[in-house]
Amino acid sequence: GNMPFIMHRSHKSHPLHLRHHLPNTSTYICKGSVPGRGTIVQQGHTREGPARVHCMQARWSAASRVVLRFSTHCHLPASELIGRYVTPSLHGPRTLGAHRGRKSSTACASNKARTQELLDATPWMLARPDTQVTTVKLHTDGGAPHPAADVAEFSIIRDDLLHPVAGSKLRKFDARFPRLVRDGVTDIITCGGLQSGHTAAFAAAAAEAGMRAHLLVRGERPAVPVGFHLLARMFGEVTYVTRAEYSDRAAMFDSHVARIKASLPPHAKVAVVPEGAADVQSLVGLLRLVAHLDATAALGAHPHIVVDSGTGTSAIGIAVGAVLVGLPWRVTGVMLAGPLSYYEDQAASLTQAFAAQHGFDINHRDLPLAWVARMQPRKFGRVLDGDIAACQKVARQHGVLLDPIYSLAAWETAGHLARAGDGDVAMLHAGGGLALQSLAQRFPDQF
Repeated sequence: GNMPFIMHRSHKSHPLHLRHHLPNTSTYICKGSVPGRGTIVQQGHTREGPARVHCMQARWSAASRVVLRFSTHCHLPASELIGRYVTPSLHGPRTLGAHRGRKSSTACASNKARTQELLDATPWMLARPDTQVTTVKLHTDGGAPHPAADVAEFSIIRDDLLHPVAGSKLRKFDARFPRLVRDGVTDIITCGGLQSGHTAAFAAAAAEAGMRAHLLVRGERPAVPVGFHLLARMFGEVTYVTRAEYSDRAAMFDSHVARIKASLPPHAKVAVVPEGAADVQSLVGLLRLVAHLDATAALGAHPHIVVDSGTGTSAIGIAVGAVLVGLPWRVTGVMLAGPLSYYEDQAASLTQAFAAQHGFDINHRDLPLAWVARMQPRKFGRVLDGDIAACQKVARQHGVLLDPIYSLAAWETAGHLARAGDGDVAMLHAGGGLALQSLAQRFPDQF
């Protein structure tokens, strides 16, 4: 049916940006000038046949906004059409505000010089920042939006191969753990769910750095530990906490930090890392990754990087790095664990804290970062029919192991952007394949 939109633009020379006013949706773009009535704004194909989005109304309103109404011609509901046949925006409406494009050349040069100073002065956990970058080619369906050829391609940043347990989560510990060791920390505490990749990566990396990891795990002890939780128990000391206790993270940490300190020798020193390592220290490791990718020129001239986002830290870190190094990059974070407001707040708070701690002239409105909903939205952690089969298909055709909860979301969005011809698309593959073990217990008939 008809769908109301508001299109934002900051200047007549910029593309128009489209925001669908429904809960938990993100920002979308209608390329070109204000479309006329009946114009096909975007089109593609579904299993049920062709899908077209027609402009039904376009007019200027106050505050330089365009009010439009679209009609769709397909058998998909509006919630699935959004993000699939209306292309994800280059930037969110707030990133094209007063700050973007107005930063002086002096400020940009200062940020770039300060970035290099920070990278040179930081002791790292990883001996080298290297990562593999590979290319996958996807056959387009008949009539899909990629007229130049019968295949679309995108790059994969293979950080899933960075560490056998930690994957790309090691980037968040790259600058953090050497600093903790330097400060004499002997025991570190964090938290996560039963199949949290963060807790397993944290425990493995801590053991390699010579520290003891204490893991507060939400839920009950399973009869048979598998996947990430098995490795978390191998590398760290696990304490199970109830969901009620876990809901108040601050009180939970206070209680268990006191308990753990009481059990340790007097000379022990304890530090706490938040869930998902979602804090400023993680951004430094991601800044190093950005600098490395820029130096190797592995992603093309104008990369559009897609990141599956739980806490959103990796997407924010890459966007911050792109601004500080002065790169014409775009970053799309696929929202998995919260509404748009959560991710916008994360971007604002982490960017502000990073700028204050390291002396950079940067604002969250500077970030070339857009948050988009998953292609098939669902409650976090839910696996839909066909997800596991889709992961199997990718593994067999491309030799890339995905999981349905995280990396499949990034793959689907990157594939959609590549088919739409949206520049040099690249997906950050963070890992997560170990989660398949627990999913095989839940859905044995699908494996």
